[in-house]
Amino acid sequence: MEYRSGDIQEFVDTVTEAVNFREVANRNLEETLDSLQDYMKFVDTVLDRNIIRSILVELYSVNYVSHLEGAKSKQTLRRARDEIPRKMKTFKDLKTNLMTVRNDMNNNQQQNLHKRLVSKMKAKKFKSRAKGAGRQKVADKFPQLAEVLELAFGEGSKIHPRLTSETRYKNPDLALTMAEARKILLTAASDKIPNIALSTCYTYTENYRKNSRQALRHHIDQDVNAKISLRKLPRVGMMEERVNAHYCRANVNFHLDMAANDKDDCLVDAKDAKGVICADIDPVQNIGKSWKKDNRLDHQFDQSRTNACTPMTHLFLQSITSDAIINSDNLTLMNVVRTGQPVTLVNISFFEPETIFRCFNELFLLLSIPALDMFFRNPSTHTLKKKWIFVVDNGPSEAPASTLVRMLLVRLVNFMNLEKATQISFEKLNSKDNPAERPHAAENLVLSRHGPFKSKELFIHKNSKPGSSDHLENMEAMAKDVIGCLRSAKFGSNQFFCFRGIQDQYIFYDETSLRNFFKLSEQGKDNCHTEYTTTDCPLLTDICHAWELQREFNGNYLDDYNHLSNSIDDDIRTAWLTEYSATIFSRNNNLEYRYVKEPLPDYIRWLSSNGELHYMCYEARQAVPFGEWDSEEQFLPTRILNLIGELFVDIPESVLDSVSLLTWLTPDQVQKELEKMTEKMSSQLKNEEIKERWKTHDLFKKTVAELQNEAKQLNIPNAMKSSKTELVKNIAQSKALTVPPDVDTYDASLSDISMDLNSLTNLSIFQLKSILKYHNLNYRGTKDELVMKVFLLRHKRSYMIIESVVSKITKLGEIAVSLIIWQRRHYNELKHVHRQRQYSVFKSSKTKSIIAVPEHITEENLHEAFDPFFDWLDNVLKSKLEIDQE
Repeated sequence: MEYRSGDIQEFVDTVTEAVNFREVANRNLEETLDSLQDYMKFVDTVLDRNIIRSILVELYSVNYVSHLEGAKSKQTLRRARDEIPRKMKTFKDLKTNLMTVRNDMNNNQQQNLHKRLVSKMKAKKFKSRAKGAGRQKVADKFPQLAEVLELAFGEGSKIHPRLTSETRYKNPDLALTMAEARKILLTAASDKIPNIALSTCYTYTENYRKNSRQALRHHIDQDVNAKISLRKLPRVGMMEERVNAHYCRANVNFHLDMAANDKDDCLVDAKDAKGVICADIDPVQNIGKSWKKDNRLDHQFDQSRTNACTPMTHLFLQSITSDAIINSDNLTLMNVVRTGQPVTLVNISFFEPETIFRCFNELFLLLSIPALDMFFRNPSTHTLKKKWIFVVDNGPSEAPASTLVRMLLVRLVNFMNLEKATQISFEKLNSKDNPAERPHAAENLVLSRHGPFKSKELFIHKNSKPGSSDHLENMEAMAKDVIGCLRSAKFGSNQFFCFRGIQDQYIFYDETSLRNFFKLSEQGKDNCHTEYTTTDCPLLTDICHAWELQREFNGNYLDDYNHLSNSIDDDIRTAWLTEYSATIFSRNNNLEYRYVKEPLPDYIRWLSSNGELHYMCYEARQAVPFGEWDSEEQFLPTRILNLIGELFVDIPESVLDSVSLLTWLTPDQVQKELEKMTEKMSSQLKNEEIKERWKTHDLFKKTVAELQNEAKQLNIPNAMKSSKTELVKNIAQSKALTVPPDVDTYDASLSDISMDLNSLTNLSIFQLKSILKYHNLNYRGTKDELVMKVFLLRHKRSYMIIESVVSKITKLGEIAVSLIIWQRRHYNELKHVHRQRQYSVFKSSKTKSIIAVPEHITEENLHEAFDPFFDWLDNVLKSKLEIDQE
């Protein structure tokens, strides 16, 4: 070998080193690691050990890594060498497939999202623990574990109607504890699980927070837990579906469709108060998802009105209909969007509480804003629109059933020279149906972005006394900041209008005098000649100049009350009043009709849709002429159910569908409502029995205020909320005083009851109700009604108690039959437009309301569906007659 350019020995050493590289590398690895076994024991998971083995085997050899690890078998190393590269390839493909482009995120947000998705999928696909490894779960030893827990807590628990999960939430009244449920579990599985810890019982429930370590301990997504939760039922909107909810929605939609067809002369204002905005805490407590890391402190729900603002949102509603989806000769299906211009008035909560008079006077503030002129002015006549509709929740400050609200509607019609004004509401607990709720989401968005309104930055005067001028100045500064924040919100394509509230510019400010007028008897009202007038202020000047109104307007309480009572003229109807709507007509004689069309059941559609319950659409209802079905609350479900409840008899299964058809409710709803009525009467009777027992006690002679003070001294809980009877009972038990004896029950001796009406009035309410209940008669009503029922019973005329009720129910059934006959004759001539929301935000998993159509019922004999109902009413009345004769 010849090597002329250098040292021959150096060349030999280089070749020798290259030949012995693996041996040298192995020696260096052994010196560096010292003990590979300790490193392998330090690693937690099998997957991590296999990754280390795979890397070392690739760098060195299976034999040498086996020598370092001290393993006799080389199968584990070979498996790691073969499996890990394959898993790495899958992982690389996974990272590539999870890469997405989101236009609503910046680059940093997309990178964070990609990391989270990769981490989540890696944990799912590459489990660190082998299947079947580790300690055996209790659910594997006893598979019926979840079933036993569900049976133990099943009584009283229920699934939330607005949640898609099947988790049953525990009834607060259920006294069963988990310790007692554990005893039941040990009794049922004593041979398979001789002992189980109490904490383990909690582990197999749905009591955990999602996307947390706690969820992993609760075996999430392994389908071994009992579908029960020991927490309170969560509040997610509506808690229960009221029986009048469908009727109220149909009624509101009819008015909105009517306004859309007369939009030039009809104004629709849907209003709803936004939740209070407090200083120094987050203005939106329940925020949605956010990519911004944001920590919220606990117990922030301080809703004090001292440093807070209350936004009142008005939505000047517009109904936009899309092109018809289905269009045939007499059927049209189209999408509807309820949108409009949102206007928010910000009030200072401490100084300007939400009252009926404040909501009423706010309308005049809206009239004075030039930007809103287009909503109030008729584009054809350039004058004020003559038909106003207000859509509200059924709250205390705006309920159409409130006499104060109705009197102010009369004043509004007279002062503004309107043809009619309507205030219409949804059912209680159904405020989410109000269109004015939808702009709240846009308000919450900008408020959440803004964050807390900090008093240190906004308040001019520090440590001001509540109610002082300094406090007012501080709150004006906060209100100004809230207005600036809300003006940046957008609802659809419309920018929010936001203004300061009416403050003290009341045009009408006689609430105290008006409430005193309501306290008078009917005779006192007839002799009252109290008048009211407008209050001179800049706001009155503005609206009188803009809308040509009478500046010196005078009114009389008695005249307005007669207007409300339809007592002005026998030939002119001036008011249409129901529980959920109040319509006031002008006194002028030039109106076409003076009645309000209310929802009517669509019996033909019920037949053709295999039992679905729908009210007639706007076009079809408008075509129905005035008839017996046009009276206040004719087909209101609760009105019909109250009449049926007066009968106080069980409804046979053969008649239940006919009753459901009349009330336009499902059979289950009818049964539940009647059961609620019976339970309510029983509860009232029990309370009367307790009162009858304790009213003879010496403590009962004291006033409620004295009893409350005494209860406070004795540390009795809920003393301020308890009734007088409960206070007397609790105080007597705390002091160990003498307990009165039980009340004597009615012994069914009718002859012992006096036949004199005056003597019956001396009986207590409990005694009267006990007599009626024993004789299977309805015992609901005022004392005068109860006395009259017992009087008729004593004179063997109990059939007269239900005779008038049977007559009213029979009349309702006859009206329903007349409506069926009319629909059958003219149904094909009518135009039917079925409307649905274009942007539905919530899709209920609940099935549609259905009443099964009997097999023998066709369109020709549809009216015969009520025959079992009429026969049942006749039998009820005959049975009462026979009992009286016997």
